[in-house]
Amino acid sequence: MEGSEEEIRYVKVSELQPKMGGVNIIVKILDLGEEREVRTRRGETRRLREARVADETGSILMTLWDDQGSDFKDNDTIKIVNGYISLVRGHMRLGLGRYGSFEDTDEALEEVSEEPDMSEKEYEMEHDRRWRGYGSRGGSYRGRGGYGGGRGERGRE
Repeated sequence: MEGSEEEIRYVKVSELQPKMGGVNIIVKILDLGEEREVRTRRGETRRLREARVADETGSILMTLWDDQGSDFKDNDTIKIVNGYISLVRGHMRLGLGRYGSFEDTDEALEEVSEEPDMSEKEYEMEHDRRWRGYGSRGGSYRGRGGYGGGRGERGRE
């Protein structure tokens, strides 16, 4: 339908929360970190770069994989559409994932703030209950018996 384009709502850095999806945000790159190679859980080697980005309400680390943002430089203003917030060792990171994108913007963020640093606060990592064994082989959802290999307290009588 013509004319029914949904208006995108942009959030501020200070509004970001752990595990937030559908993040639309406009930020300035303060420091584009050095690229390094990392080994993934699947054994692949990928290129990783972390960038400190900010708006007037605060800053956060953004994870860039492989060629993401390869043409970025410090002080660029970028628009992120459909990004997400992940937790890396309990600290928030902004990322694109499979469905996010960078879009051109003519907006320039002149005044930005590094504080608060939204990646500084540590959040407790939630363990996914699907991987806990649910009592199979004696494991327990409440943690007795670990991840399904131990015997609950009842098995020690």
